Amino acid sequence: MAPLIFLAVLLLFASVPTDETLAASVSLQAVAVGTIGDWGVMGPPDGKPERITSTTEAIVQEYNPRFRGVVEFTLSEVSGTVSKATLTFTQGPGAEGGDAPISVLFYQGNGVISLEDYSLPAKLAATFTSPASKGPIVHTLDVTTAVREAVEAGFRVIGFRFEGQIPEKRSFSFGDLSTFQLGTGRLAVEFTPRR
Repeated sequence: MAPLIFLAVLLLFASVPTDETLAASVSLQAVAVGTIGDWGVMGPPDGKPERITSTTEAIVQEYNPRFRGVVEFTLSEVSGTVSKATLTFTQGPGAEGGDAPISVLFYQGNGVISLEDYSLPAKLAATFTSPASKGPIVHTLDVTTAVREAVEAGFRVIGFRFEGQIPEKRSFSFGDLSTFQLGTGRLAVEFTPRR
């Protein structure tokens, strides 16, 4: 009788899920991509954006006009504890010149690009150096802390805003709608769902 009890206990332990078996991962497509512009009419840009210049491409430019690129992802498939998150996107060709430091900030989005996204309260998600390039470059950034905080705060949508110290007369494109939905642009998240 003892061997049968031992076998039953062994089977019971074997069927109990562990955190590793509960781990999940998703690759999220962007729900919105765009560029918001701030024109200085009688001087430098004043921090009050006038219009959305694109709803298909995220562009960064720091002279007049100043452009900030934004991209938003729905987090409805993510719950529990985020263990890893990466934001991958393609930088388009840039003009000749030096490298440019870029900051990627995260904020609570709504799935629609709006003028408010230009200056919504945001926190730093990542930084990287954007090289001048004649060809596309794929960047992958670690945004684990940002996505973890967003999920814990109950964000339904997370937005990423690209800002930078771009040399004058240069701008950078950081992915258009097609690359964020069909190509290299992705927010990949690994997490342990709530039980």
